[in-house]
Amino acid sequence: MWNKYCKRKIPMLVQWKGGSQLWKNMLEATDAIEQDIKWEPRDGSANFWCCSKPPQETMEHVFLTSDYATSVWKVFADAVGVQGPFVQIKQTVKKWWDTACSTKLKPLYPEAPAIIMWQLWKRRNAVVHVEKMSRHKVLYEINLNLIQLAKTRYPWLKNMANSLPHLVQQLEGYRPHITYTMVQWCSPDQGWYKCNSDGASKGNPGPSTTAFCVRNHDGDFIYVSARRIEDTTINYLCKC
Repeated sequence: MWNKYCKRKIPMLVQWKGGSQLWKNMLEATDAIEQDIKWEPRDGSANFWCCSKPPQETMEHVFLTSDYATSVWKVFADAVGVQGPFVQIKQTVKKWWDTACSTKLKPLYPEAPAIIMWQLWKRRNAVVHVEKMSRHKVLYEINLNLIQLAKTRYPWLKNMANSLPHLVQQLEGYRPHITYTMVQWCSPDQGWYKCNSDGASKGNPGPSTTAFCVRNHDGDFIYVSARRIEDTTINYLCKC
């Protein structure tokens, strides 16, 4: 508080004790506020941050059953089809993990509970320390984290949705565009022979082999050979 409110904004003030009356009053007010913050949760009250009539500030209350947490969970659970209620942390995480979804959504659902609880914890600490963090901002941060996770997981997916409900629809309806090129062996002209060769390297560099075969215009093998060569790389084999 000294560095944040006094020393930086009013440099002529000196730190109490032996300092200004203003600094003395601020210290006394800070001690009173911090005492309330430290002791109210231990006495079974968390009314300075989440509920009008809260129970004891337990992990389940902070992350799941408080009025604020319940409303946040409902927004994202409704968007992805996860059925509540959410009473215990382990039960909540398991519900998100076990929810049936498309293959593309499977990497996202297990991470969602951790992202939601992290933002609830940030909001709780912000309010405890007399800072503002609106519900809209909490929802925005959770949505942003989930979208960024999807973009990291699927960087090749273009025009990704910017909201979780639309992202769920996009990934559930995703169908890959498969392309292929047909490669086939063509026989040589009458009276000619064709030689095909290949090589492989295990470890790159590592143990390597090379092989070749000779076939006539009917596709019959005339000669086949393979041998082990010195350790080399796949690039060397391609050049050969």
